[in-house]
Amino acid sequence: MVAERLQPSKSIPASGSQATLQAEVEASTMKWAGLLARWTAIAQAAAALPPGDESEAWRASVVPAVGLNALVAACEEAAEWSPDHRAYAADAAAVRLDQHRATLHAAWLGRLPASLVDLLGEAEEAIVVLRGR
Repeated sequence: MVAERLQPSKSIPASGSQATLQAEVEASTMKWAGLLARWTAIAQAAAALPPGDESEAWRASVVPAVGLNALVAACEEAAEWSPDHRAYAADAAAVRLDQHRATLHAAWLGRLPASLVDLLGEAEEAIVVLRGR
């Protein structure tokens, strides 16, 4: 799943023309804008949850869940970078993953819902794939 998304783009010509660079920047911008819209909707939904322990845990999960989604997306982009930059990005991502994992476990008292366990797994996989390139 993550490994397929981390494959180098075959549509980018070796010449690195200005038009190609512009198209790549626009595609990246659109991707991040779409993700931001999705994350905003998640935050708004969490804010509207009724009071209660589980609602509080979900509200506390918004920032780390958004961070984990961003981490996966950033690893996908970093896959195109030079080996030194990829190594730094993977190390930085691993630090953020640990921080988000700790926040989630604290919010859920160690009993994470399956969707959050899956999200953590996807982030871990993205880092492993990035390191393996």
